[in-house]
Amino acid sequence: MLTAVRKQGNSLTLTVPKDFGIPVGVKTRPELRDDGIFYRFQEPAEPQDIDTAILRNLVDQGLTGSRLVDEFEATKAKLPAALTRLVTETLANAPMSREAFDAAIQ
Repeated sequence: MLTAVRKQGNSLTLTVPKDFGIPVGVKTRPELRDDGIFYRFQEPAEPQDIDTAILRNLVDQGLTGSRLVDEFEATKAKLPAALTRLVTETLANAPMSREAFDAAIQ
């Protein structure tokens, strides 16, 4: 089966055959590859309150009073650097190309 890219306003649209059974509204993340475009399904993210998660963790560690407040502030201050490191590590371990995969399994 062949489908065609169509122009829709300022965007291009790719048709997904109905037989694939993909529900309307499913979010995907497109990845441009040497041999085409790969669409990865994205699970809906559960919204999380990072402050509450930090506080729960610190309380679970038994912290209270001013020590709890100090550790909370210190942990929050570390978040930007931790997120930057996470992004850097994720990009460094991005999926390998088909050629690299073929070479790795030989």
